[in-house]
Amino acid sequence: MIFLLNLMFFIPKYLFIDLEKTLGVTPEGMEALNTEKIIEKLPEGRELADLIVKYIGIVFDNVNEAEKTKGSVTANGKTEECTVLEASLDEGELKVLVKAVLFELQKDEAVEKLIRTVVDIMNETAASEEEKLDADDVYADFVREVNNLMNEIDEDDTDDDDKEMIRYTTYVNSDSEVIARKLWAYELGEVFIGTAYEGDEFGTEIYVKEYYYEDEDLHTLFELKGEGTSKKDVVNGEYDIYVEGELVATLAVSDLDTKALEKGQLKGGFTVYPSAKLFESDESGMLSFIGASLSIGAEFDCDDSKQNIKISVNSMESELLSVKVTSEAVKGGDITVPAESEAVSTPDAWLEGAPFGTFVENLKKSDLPKEITALLEQLVAMLSY
Repeated sequence: MIFLLNLMFFIPKYLFIDLEKTLGVTPEGMEALNTEKIIEKLPEGRELADLIVKYIGIVFDNVNEAEKTKGSVTANGKTEECTVLEASLDEGELKVLVKAVLFELQKDEAVEKLIRTVVDIMNETAASEEEKLDADDVYADFVREVNNLMNEIDEDDTDDDDKEMIRYTTYVNSDSEVIARKLWAYELGEVFIGTAYEGDEFGTEIYVKEYYYEDEDLHTLFELKGEGTSKKDVVNGEYDIYVEGELVATLAVSDLDTKALEKGQLKGGFTVYPSAKLFESDESGMLSFIGASLSIGAEFDCDDSKQNIKISVNSMESELLSVKVTSEAVKGGDITVPAESEAVSTPDAWLEGAPFGTFVENLKKSDLPKEITALLEQLVAMLSY
């Protein structure tokens, strides 16, 4: 979503880094970049965590102390009294923050390493030696561009330095638990995530809203609205998911054990009811009719010693297809790794050559209705692209 991307890299409109000029990357080149390889080359483990913590620290060092007031938060019709913590940045303060981030960027060895990695990956797809980039030149251009941006901040003399640009609000309940967060950015939009309780009943709301220049109102790009109950560490609820105002699915949660969840264990049931609108592209109308009655269920009973999982496809109240997986932790022997060995990870390799077509053909010979096997056949065809 454009709003989320803008928000992640939000700085005033005159402070964006021009990737085409700085890294020599054209829009076509950006599309051709092998993002999977770039992700693989990102810093790992502690190094990545330290990098993230460093820049988060820079942000918090330049944010004013939050104002603390008594208030409330409302989520999908439920309202809960809470303490409201609100921090904001005006344009002048935001300039100081951005300059602090840029100053660190132009001398950060991890950033330099990443830029050089991107250049190496781009050079792998270069059509000729002449089209290959020099990593030293690209990095020098990056540092030069960052310094230019810092100079632009110093030279900017607009009178809008007191205009509020970012506002971050946190809602804390009487048990000192954060129950909701809201982030607003000037001329970009707003993000809200929260759950409010009234006794055992709760309301949950998540939304992403984007600012449109031709309209003063915020337009909702994504929204999740849910309600349910939480009794004796067991949650039951139902959540509707909307994309740009259109209902795309409903998620039902049944008997979810929150105590087990805190321990990293999953116990409970989930059912997804897709909206009939997802099947509107089918000209025959058959898939739209079938899709309106379909649901996908998942039941989990997993702890440290055992895992019981059941996935099912249902029509109305009837189970059409189910897959059950059961495993148990047992004491095994020691595993010896040969001295001359190499560990590799290929998470998608096990899917290569999987006979999904044969699977569907075998289902056609079963008692499943033809409408269901036709739907599965189309889904397999879509997944094969």
